[in-house]
Amino acid sequence: MHRVPMAETGGEWSLRGSILDVFPTSSPRPLRIELCADTVDSIREYDPATQVSVRRLDACRVTLIPRSRFRKPGPSDRPASLLDFLPPGSVCAFLEPEHIRARVNEVFQRASDARVPLGWDRFEREAGRFARLSITSLPRDPEEEGVDFAIRSIHRTTPGIEGALSGFKELIKKKRS
Repeated sequence: MHRVPMAETGGEWSLRGSILDVFPTSSPRPLRIELCADTVDSIREYDPATQVSVRRLDACRVTLIPRSRFRKPGPSDRPASLLDFLPPGSVCAFLEPEHIRARVNEVFQRASDARVPLGWDRFEREAGRFARLSITSLPRDPEEEGVDFAIRSIHRTTPGIEGALSGFKELIKKKRS
């Protein structure tokens, strides 16, 4: 985003006294945020041609990434995820995946319209094309594919960091073959 005297197109913002105009690239209209010291007094969408308010908002979200960047690269027109931008051979590391699953499910249940491009189950399926590392304090299911390093404490790892790295390299080799 760049500062201009008057925000009229996506990616511009303007500050005139206590009025902040922001035109997010992900929004069809610019936003006028009126400030009173450190407090937001009002938020309104406005018509950039006439500078007239279109409607008042209770809240707004300003993103700095253009809407087109949220689409999957290539001919598909579905929403993109981080996985779509990873090069082949990447490794996905999940820290406490069960906590992530619970949090994503909680967000989806509260949202009236899902703004997250894909749910956790689909994300996990799509991540299957990459080598994955799940780091968890919970015991691993013995039926699940993978290597259990029997780590009981972050301070006392068994078989040590070198053993963990060599075990992970084995897992990557298995995944590639």
